[in-house]
Amino acid sequence: MAAMCWWSEPTPRLQASIRHSGETRRASRINIAIHDLPDDYSDKHSHIPANLNGRLTAGSGFVQALQGKVPPTRQSGRFVEKKLAMNIPYRPIALSFVALIFSGVFLARAQAGGGHFFAPVAGPVVREECGSCHLAFAASMLPSGSWKQMMGNLKNHFGDDASVDAATAEQITRYLSENAADTGGQRYGSKLIRGVSMQNPPLRITELPKWVREHHEVSANEWKRKDVGTKANCVACHTDAERGYYDEQ
Repeated sequence: MAAMCWWSEPTPRLQASIRHSGETRRASRINIAIHDLPDDYSDKHSHIPANLNGRLTAGSGFVQALQGKVPPTRQSGRFVEKKLAMNIPYRPIALSFVALIFSGVFLARAQAGGGHFFAPVAGPVVREECGSCHLAFAASMLPSGSWKQMMGNLKNHFGDDASVDAATAEQITRYLSENAADTGGQRYGSKLIRGVSMQNPPLRITELPKWVREHHEVSANEWKRKDVGTKANCVACHTDAERGYYDEQ
């Protein structure tokens, strides 16, 4: 073979040999990346060539990559390894994330109702006794002092005799006191009783300062309508009041 100076151009045969050597090295790197894959891996992943048992076939996507028949970004062994290892379903994950956000929003509404949600009465005895004459108002709408004072004078319950036996009265009083706006129901009623004196709390929800402010635009004529009748008839305007929602109408 004739000597070749360092400035001489390599012969075509030598150029082909160099290319072949480079392709062999790249194929070896890809083989290293995939030789540990199970034989049935290609059955589960249709985008992967069928022959992945450590060999490269002439028609495989890897050889085509080496031959420049796919975009350059797909030719590296690192990309192939990442492609095989990270087949993540991004769309379902994104949809689940969105659903989680909306669930949080609705849960927050159920818990706070934008400041107009009060957990409805859960005690069956309280719901039956109080709800037989009017809406069973949520315990978190008044402080515990109001409920105790009210339950201590059921013979004169806003002009009516609402007397019950001692055991029932004690059960109702305990439920209302434990879930009042200043005790267990603070989560819902703390804003409603803001500014209220705990030493002399009102007996009527309609006398609470916040209630008065939020209903000051309601005219006297509207309160006198037959379908309303009284300020205590919340369901006349707040149709979901029984479920605890007193959103503005």
